[in-house]
Amino acid sequence: MSDIWSVENAGVLWVATFVFAFLICVFWIFLQWKIFAKAGFSGALALVNFAIFIPYVGILIVLGLQVWFAFAAWPALNRPPQA
Repeated sequence: MSDIWSVENAGVLWVATFVFAFLICVFWIFLQWKIFAKAGFSGALALVNFAIFIPYVGILIVLGLQVWFAFAAWPALNRPPQA
């Protein structure tokens, strides 16, 4: 009887891990898109999160985006109230 963690199943486990990680990444981008859009910025700013795949500096780019977003003046707060 073959165990799920056996060498024969390594390829399937790698594919499953990649698919799971990809789905988490897509979900994260979706959430960031909604947050940026509700704050009054372009939702496309969420795509900067793909910089995480750039070795060494990617994490700094993404953290810089998050710090900037936290301290920026949000355009949604400056809009007149809807009637």
